[in-house]
Amino acid sequence: MEYSLEQIINMVSDIVFIFVMIAICVIVYVSARKINRVSESARRTVEKVENITDSVSDSAAKSGGFISGVIRALGSLSGTNYNKDE
Repeated sequence: MEYSLEQIINMVSDIVFIFVMIAICVIVYVSARKINRVSESARRTVEKVENITDSVSDSAAKSGGFISGVIRALGSLSGTNYNKDE
């Protein structure tokens, strides 16, 4: 069984091609997992920000708003009475 130089070069190039394709698949898989982790982390962060925004807006709506509270506090300090109904 004797191989010519051309056959040896073809076999070596085929083996290298197979290893390169396997390496590319591994790199794509690892990269996809990392991107998925970053995506999940960003999704959790957005949900947390949404929850914080909802709770802040709910508390602001219940208390009449921040500016209204500041006006009432300044009115209390100056001795005047501030009512929304008037």
